[in-house]
Amino acid sequence: MPPSEGPGPGPEPPIVEPPGPGEEREEVVLVIKGTVPPELWNRLGTKVLPKLRSGKSLGIGIEFRASFAPDMAETIRVDIQQILQDLGGS
Repeated sequence: MPPSEGPGPGPEPPIVEPPGPGEEREEVVLVIKGTVPPELWNRLGTKVLPKLRSGKSLGIGIEFRASFAPDMAETIRVDIQQILQDLGGS
């Protein structure tokens, strides 16, 4: 029996994209993208977001992915929908 392989490489660290070379503008737009491991999620709110809020036109888009057994999925969906309503979302 061949040795089992360990987990694959971790997620790529987030990157900050500066403007391309030769692009001169009055404003520079920084874009951060990548995956963030769960143990760093809170740090985004305490370290990164305050820095970004000092700029103009901050926009954040997110995507969450999680798998559930079919018998639990609807309950989780309803719970999350209620949480988002409580937070002022839709």
